[in-house]
Amino acid sequence: FVGNSLFTVQELYQACAEFGKALPIIPPELLSQELRERYHEKGYFDATIDYYDEGSSLLFAIHEGSRSNIEQVVVNGADDLN
Repeated sequence: FVGNSLFTVQELYQACAEFGKALPIIPPELLSQELRERYHEKGYFDATIDYYDEGSSLLFAIHEGSRSNIEQVVVNGADDLN
């Protein structure tokens, strides 16, 4: 793993390890998607994760981007809630 700062390498390994004994046969695209979802859960919606086959291992290059912030919530048609 390179480029990660939000999650430690250990946390990212743990996310992959949740696949258990099936991990060696899981397509890299699925692992990348799983890791990206972890970033989305923390508000990093622009996070991208590329992977490179290094022969006997995979290298995940993480581009976290900026954390998203909700500035305003508008609810239409809620006049009768008071």
